[in-house]
Amino acid sequence: KMFSQKMEFFKASFLIFFSLAWASGTESDGKENPCPNFWVQGTHVNMGCILFNSSEAYDWEHAYDYCHRFENASLVEIRTEEQLEFLKMELLVLENHEGRHNWWTGATDYGREGQWYWMGSLTPVADYVWASGQPNEGSLDNCLNLETSNYNYFYLGYDVNCSYASFPICQKFI
Repeated sequence: KMFSQKMEFFKASFLIFFSLAWASGTESDGKENPCPNFWVQGTHVNMGCILFNSSEAYDWEHAYDYCHRFENASLVEIRTEEQLEFLKMELLVLENHEGRHNWWTGATDYGREGQWYWMGSLTPVADYVWASGQPNEGSLDNCLNLETSNYNYFYLGYDVNCSYASFPICQKFI
């Protein structure tokens, strides 16, 4: 277990360095960062631009509405393990500066109980997104939240009630 924790720390440290190098304003090929101010460039993992809005917590519906109406974006979709690792690394950096938060994604099982999907693309949520034992709550918890590392979930998916107050991660492709 200790080796596993050390390996996770090493991976997180490496990813933080890698992310800071990518998000510094220019890409390795010399192009300017295409993302708006305050957005994190995720193009190197095919995520477009990512906004972590830690200024106000919303229920899932209002988080979706915030991203759509005010940012011309959608709640984030995680389609690869590399994308998940990128988000986890960015969330750990934010945690070090702002404290712990829980974060909304664009996944739900509304209308398809037990069949989790990404709202924007209607594609299934992969197993690697979930924390151990998740999803587990049946018909009352229908929204996917990336839970804080405070509970040892290390920003993995947890099914929660959609009325829960959490912070949105918005995503847009430019």
